[in-house]
Amino acid sequence: MYIKQKISGLSALCAVGLIASDAYALNGSIEQYEQLGSCQVRARIYNTQSADVTLQVPGDPTSGGSLYSNGRIIAFRGLTQQHIENCGFQNVSDFSTNGADSSFTADDYIGFSFNGSYSNSIGKYEVALIGANNTIVNVIKPAQKGSFYRQSNRPEVYFQYTDLLYCHVQNEWQMNAYGGFNQVNVVSQLSLKGQKTGACGWPNGFYRRENQAAVYRMSGKGVAPNIGPDICHVINEQQMAQFGGFGVVMVVPGASDLNRGRGAISKCANP
Repeated sequence: MYIKQKISGLSALCAVGLIASDAYALNGSIEQYEQLGSCQVRARIYNTQSADVTLQVPGDPTSGGSLYSNGRIIAFRGLTQQHIENCGFQNVSDFSTNGADSSFTADDYIGFSFNGSYSNSIGKYEVALIGANNTIVNVIKPAQKGSFYRQSNRPEVYFQYTDLLYCHVQNEWQMNAYGGFNQVNVVSQLSLKGQKTGACGWPNGFYRRENQAAVYRMSGKGVAPNIGPDICHVINEQQMAQFGGFGVVMVVPGASDLNRGRGAISKCANP
C-alpha cells in the first residue's frame, strides 16, 4: 500500500505541518484557503504572533469572534451557524467555534466545527489552527465519491469510488494510471465512508507486468468510474497494433494485481 509522496499541489482538503521552535503554542507562518460549501475559509498564522480563522464572506466573520494581532486579542465579528448555512449547508448541528481566548503563547486551538450536509457530503466538517508546538491547519471533510485521499502522516492513498465503498491504491503506478498524485487530497484525518473493499482495481486500459510479456486489456463499465469487469489477453503483436501499438501499454510492477475486481481472463477480440 506504499504510495510515494509526489504531491505537486494540494486540493481543497489538506493539512500542512510547520516545523517551528517551542517558543509559542501557536507558531509558524502560513496562509491557507479551504473551500467550504459555496464559501472559502482562510486560516493564517504569522511569526508576528498574529492568527485567525476567517470565513471569506461579507463582514469576514472570524472563529470565536476574535483574533490575534501582534500578540494582542482583537474582538471581531463572530462566525455563526447562520453563516455556515448561508454557504449552502443543510441540517447543521453541533456547531462549535473558538477564537483567540487566552494568549498567543498559550493558545493551541482557533477554529470551528459542525455536522452538516452539502451536496452529497454528509458528516463532520472542521477548519482549525491546532498545535501545542508545531501548528497545523486541521481540515476535516467527509469523503466524496470519485476522490482520492491520504492522511497527512501516512503514505497510503484511498479511493472513495462509490458513496459507500472505498479501496486502497496498490502502488504509485496505479495512482499514475488514475491520473496522478496531484489529485490526491491530503487530510488531517481520514473520513472515508462505508466499507473498505481491499486493493483497488486498475482503470480501463492496457497493462503489462514488468516481469512478463503478456499484455492485458481492461474494459467495460462497472460500479467504479472507468473500472469495468472485463479483462482479456492480447493474442499477438498484430492485434496490439490494431489497438494502437505498444505505446499505449503501461508497464507495472510484477506484484500488481491486474485481475482485481474483474472476471475470468479471455482472449481479446479484434477491435
